[in-house]
Amino acid sequence: MEIIKTMDIILMSICCHLLVGVQASIFTQESPSRWDIAVYSPCSQTCGRGSQSRLVRCVDGVSGAPTSEWTCPSPKPTATKSCAIIPCAPEWESDTWGECSKTCGRGFHTRKVRCRQRLANGKVAVVSPDYCPRRRPSLRKRCGLRDCPARYVTRKWSECLSSCGGGTQFREIKCVRIKADGHVPETVSTSYCEHLTAPETNRKCNAGKCPGAPAKSTISRSRKKKAQHLMRIRGRSPKVFRRHGTQNSITRRRIVSTRRRSVRQDRRRFYRCRRSRISRSYPRRTTATPPCPRPENLIPAARTPQLQAFRNNRNSRVTKPFITSPGEDGLPVRVREDIVTYVGGTMTVSDTDIVTILCEASGNPPPVTEWLKNGEPIHQDDRHALLGDSSLRIIHPFISDGGNYTCVARNSAGAYAASTILSVAKKPRIISHLDDSQQLNRPRVEALVGNVIRASPGTSIRIKCPVEGFPPPRVRWEKDVAGLGDNVQILPDNSLLIDLAGPVDQGLYNCEATNPIGTDYRSTTLLLFEAPKLQEYLTSQDRSFQTQQGLPRLLMASEQRPIYKIDSGAGALIGCPVKGLGHLDMSWSLGRAPLRSSLPESRYEILVDGKVLFLTSVDQDSHGVYSCHASNEAGNLTASLEIAIAKYMWQVGDLGQCSHTCGGNGFRQRTAKCLREGAEQAADSKCDPDRKPALRAFPCNRKSCPPTFSIGPWSECSSTCGAGSRRRKVTCRVEGADNSSVTVEPAFCEASRAISPQTQKRRPVSVEACSVTSCPRWAAGPWSECGDKCYGRGMGIRVRRVHCLNGKRRRTSVLNCMQSKRPKWREICFTMKCQPVWVVSKWSSCSKSCGPGGIQTRILNCVYRGHRRQRAGASCDAATRPPVTMSCAKKPCSDG
Repeated sequence: MEIIKTMDIILMSICCHLLVGVQASIFTQESPSRWDIAVYSPCSQTCGRGSQSRLVRCVDGVSGAPTSEWTCPSPKPTATKSCAIIPCAPEWESDTWGECSKTCGRGFHTRKVRCRQRLANGKVAVVSPDYCPRRRPSLRKRCGLRDCPARYVTRKWSECLSSCGGGTQFREIKCVRIKADGHVPETVSTSYCEHLTAPETNRKCNAGKCPGAPAKSTISRSRKKKAQHLMRIRGRSPKVFRRHGTQNSITRRRIVSTRRRSVRQDRRRFYRCRRSRISRSYPRRTTATPPCPRPENLIPAARTPQLQAFRNNRNSRVTKPFITSPGEDGLPVRVREDIVTYVGGTMTVSDTDIVTILCEASGNPPPVTEWLKNGEPIHQDDRHALLGDSSLRIIHPFISDGGNYTCVARNSAGAYAASTILSVAKKPRIISHLDDSQQLNRPRVEALVGNVIRASPGTSIRIKCPVEGFPPPRVRWEKDVAGLGDNVQILPDNSLLIDLAGPVDQGLYNCEATNPIGTDYRSTTLLLFEAPKLQEYLTSQDRSFQTQQGLPRLLMASEQRPIYKIDSGAGALIGCPVKGLGHLDMSWSLGRAPLRSSLPESRYEILVDGKVLFLTSVDQDSHGVYSCHASNEAGNLTASLEIAIAKYMWQVGDLGQCSHTCGGNGFRQRTAKCLREGAEQAADSKCDPDRKPALRAFPCNRKSCPPTFSIGPWSECSSTCGAGSRRRKVTCRVEGADNSSVTVEPAFCEASRAISPQTQKRRPVSVEACSVTSCPRWAAGPWSECGDKCYGRGMGIRVRRVHCLNGKRRRTSVLNCMQSKRPKWREICFTMKCQPVWVVSKWSSCSKSCGPGGIQTRILNCVYRGHRRQRAGASCDAATRPPVTMSCAKKPCSDG
């Protein structure tokens, strides 16, 4: 058994290796398909991260037709890529205008406007409005949809004319309307309100009986008590106290003098003290009612903070001072932007207007309290107040107000102290200002974040990001999408140091400060500038305009001021091959005057960001010294060239060759050449024809010519299509010295060729075949597959398309091909799909469930082999017909 298993393993490994080899031989063959890659489209964005796309498809390596991608080599080339990975300048973004605030009359559309910047990663960030252009889009605009419908307005009712027994009141009504461009109702004619029901202008009043008849009193008991109570108050408005946290009505009133303060004892757990418009509640710790603090010591608030109350018993024994701890009810309570708490423990506040620390000391005799901060006595000033109830109040706490606050209570029996550690948390704030910092040609540059820094390449740049806030904020630096470079480091004081800044270091640097309270964000743009300098040629990018047809040769300006000769009326291209880091301001001049004041704008065009000047034509008014001036924040440079108009003049040469070798028309004369600047030969049209010198012709070679063949023009082809012929006249002629021409026998020309075969040609043909175009003909396509439909045993039909094509193999009317027989477009063919076969269904169930005599049946059809839905009728072989019935033997039926 072990030997058999070992043999099986060996055979399986051999098979696997053979299979892998076959697969490798299949898939390692050079693929006949290839990737057809188009050029990338222009970037979809100029900044803020756009995308470029291109068409990538798999095509056949021979025919170039598209094919399946799995036949091409892997991986597939990318079809998209990112571009314009630079941040955009901040700009205002406005929402759509909202609906008009009014449906009629003068209203307003409003919208939201925010300053947004599209970052280099494609995301949009909301930045400070200081970074956007100064002119912010309007937030609202006036809208007047239509005039408002007219309506009636009424004045107040007049006094009743009678005090009893029935009287009358009157009032005035008028019709008003608000116009589409107004907002104040204007009185209009009553005709505008005719469709409305006018309000009543008079009514009955004081219908009661006059005095003399007794009337039943309707004053309720509560109203009587209230009246009696108001009489006890003697004309002064009562002090109203409400139960804290409930909506109960008046529960208790106390009438006190103006020198005392009103205190209400609540049945629950708070006291509320109300004086004037300021009120406070205190936790109920004693059974007696405490004195109410002075009004100037009360803290304004919408909700009443839970404060500790106390009362000293003057008749008790002498006790050591004791300061009440916060306990359950002494936690800091926020009242709007105020915080009230008991002394003791640790507290952190943020964005708070007022902090009050309560120090409620008890003892006999009453103790005297003192406040200390970090062991030093606290003195009152405009932000620190020591209240009459021994509380300490801090108004608008700063970070410097954080520390250990101790309340010390002393009396003759001893002293007691309690402390609170106060921390003031502040949202981070980056100290910066918006300004341009231009420090060129300096080895080191320092600037605050928020500035636009302009520096030279190779400079070490330090960007400070001073931050204030508590807890100390965490500072993080980022640079658009590219990120911080290898030459950038963050110093311990949160400054960013860029060592030997280069062009790749330009961009937007972001300083973000974060602590648990919030975040602050500032950005700095770094721009590098290098003084412009000349180079030998324009860059390939600057020379891209030369792909346009018809432009003249590019002339380069330089500091040596070369001279170029230009034809009068010709155009000129002047290049200024300058380069420099940073934006270059380019300008041109002719002589000592600016170009725009020397030439009309229609005579020139400035291209390639000002680096190329195109003169449409050069003449006496436009030649001279052209200078280009390039400048940026780092420096400036001037390059020049001189354009002069080229001069053309005639020059007489030697005698030329004889115009004919024989005959009576031969002559020779001197040649006059047109020279450019006296050296280069030019076309005669360049020189002045009126100044061309007169040239004398001299006769030469005046003798009879040997017989030569004279050829006439070809006639038209004898056939409009297909094969034809054309003819021409060929004669033998002799030209004499007297310029006469005589026709002779062709044998003279043949004899002349025998004497001088080098100079005489063979007799030209007078008839040749010609073919204008091919004649129209029938063209048949390939036959379709046989058997789309069967027409008998083994017989199907196949078809093909037949067209009439002209000489250019294009389809034309069949009438043009009627001179020839049209090929067959349909014929009978033999196919196995049209062989008739028997098709049977499944057997049915037995007709009886038990006993003999049961029958099963099935359906029989004669169809074609390849078309099962097409009936073949009686074409099937009767000898092979399957049975359609059979008996079914079932078990015998039971007697029951």
